[in-house]
Amino acid sequence: MVYAGSRRTEDPSHPLNYPVLIDPTILKVARQIYRDYCETHVSNAKRPSGVVVNQLTYQGKVLFSTQPILLPQERFIPIAQIEAENP
Repeated sequence: MVYAGSRRTEDPSHPLNYPVLIDPTILKVARQIYRDYCETHVSNAKRPSGVVVNQLTYQGKVLFSTQPILLPQERFIPIAQIEAENP
């Protein structure tokens, strides 16, 4: 078995140092899920770490875990990316 580490290199040309591109449709769904969460939990809204979206069904949920475990068809969108450049 081979286990991949989560260490980052200092080399800017290393593939792990490039940002992950997210499908715009997935990002739109994640923003809507986050918006619904904020509107529903106005008084006690806890800041999530991000949103996970199933890329086949476009269903998702808000996550508070810093290290989510995802199924192969799921994508994690960090809260910073959801809040950035909101069209």
